[in-house]
Amino acid sequence: MLLPLLALAAVQATPTAPPVEHPPHVIAGGPGAMADGPMRQMMMDYRACIDSHVAATPATVTAEAGAASVIAACKSQHDALYAQMSVMAAALPADRQEEIKARIAERDAGMAARIAEHIRTARAGAVAPAR
Repeated sequence: MLLPLLALAAVQATPTAPPVEHPPHVIAGGPGAMADGPMRQMMMDYRACIDSHVAATPATVTAEAGAASVIAACKSQHDALYAQMSVMAAALPADRQEEIKARIAERDAGMAARIAEHIRTARAGAVAPAR
């Protein structure tokens, strides 16, 4: 069975902070490989940071500006998570490492748009479906 590279993780739905996709990931093992350990805690910390900053984004700020602010505010959690992923990926064959890097870059490139949508949905008071 192929190792899952990046499991899409969704934030738990709440009335004020609907789910948004995040970059966190399973790089080794199977579907439950992240059930315990530092990677899971880092993912939870990153999600919590995003959720709290999305909820605190003032209505006077555009969703796009709010997303940039959320990304900046959660940079340390993001960087810690990605550092851990890099350590885990280093143990894989080179072609798998390149695939992981490409998927991470793709996810990061769309993060601002996903967070902006998260902000718009939260402002509308709707709970977005988990992705």
